[in-house]
Amino acid sequence: MTEEINNFKNKVLEKLHNSNYLNTFETINKDKHNYLELIKAEKIKFNILCIIVVVIITLSMVPTFLFSNENLMIISFIFLTILVPLIFYADKKKIQKIEMIKRNKNNKFKKIFYDIINECFPGEFLWSEKFYEHKYIEESCVIPQRFKDKYFKNSDDDVFCGTYKSVKFNIVETQYLPNDGGEYCTYYTVIKLDLNKTYKGHTVIFEPEVDEILPNNIFTTNQSNLSKITLEDIEFNKRFRIYSDDQIKVRYIFTTAFIERFKKVKNIFNTERLNCAIYKNSIYFGMETNNIFEFDTTKDKKQILVDINKTMDEITSLIKVIDILSLDNTTSL
Repeated sequence: MTEEINNFKNKVLEKLHNSNYLNTFETINKDKHNYLELIKAEKIKFNILCIIVVVIITLSMVPTFLFSNENLMIISFIFLTILVPLIFYADKKKIQKIEMIKRNKNNKFKKIFYDIINECFPGEFLWSEKFYEHKYIEESCVIPQRFKDKYFKNSDDDVFCGTYKSVKFNIVETQYLPNDGGEYCTYYTVIKLDLNKTYKGHTVIFEPEVDEILPNNIFTTNQSNLSKITLEDIEFNKRFRIYSDDQIKVRYIFTTAFIERFKKVKNIFNTERLNCAIYKNSIYFGMETNNIFEFDTTKDKKQILVDINKTMDEITSLIKVIDILSLDNTTSL
């Protein structure tokens, strides 16, 4: 596995150099500088317009108060009612247009990078901008209710799909915003791996927060058939909570060997809390992340390579998980 991962990384770096891809970041940096300057200029224009509006309001109100002209008051009111929203709307649309151009440009270079990844990946690895299976993610319960109580889904940031060793996979990193109106977003990443065998049950595994007290059933009425499972592994019970609709079958899955593999998966993702669900012939892994699969295009070539290597490590974690869990084996799970 280590040799395969190293070969993959070396092929990607070689392709990047041969394609002159890294040199394109100089263009990106120049474009980003231009975008920032454009936005800065728009904000200056907006401030000037605001000053002009204040002056107009002041000047229009002087004759109104001096002469108590009712018609003049009505005209001034209508004029201001139309002008002010138009100024705000026009300025907002211009900035949105600049941001859209910037995003499209970045996505163009991101697509080039992931096309190279796909050429070198030991299977198929495709980048997309949309994910169509959020329904199954919700049904699987891989996203804890406590997380959904704090945040609401904003948009998908990165979406991938492909195949490795006959195992189909989907990865979606979604941006969430706080329900309390806070400005700081967070990201939640779900990895969906298809099983090579039929599993009709529903099992959820997650790590509770420190001192989190949970009832026997923590799910909505749609998952009311899930009940708490206690395994013989005391240490595993301390770290994870398991809920399932099949008390007997889940014990066949969570053998000592599987528990050890699951712990290794937790270490690979290097996340504070790992959540998992086995649902409708797929296994889901979910975790809070910090905008992964990204590289800062404002850096120089040397630093951008650091980010690219980090991104490849995040991609190869998928290979490691499939290999550790032996998902290509029809007798696994």
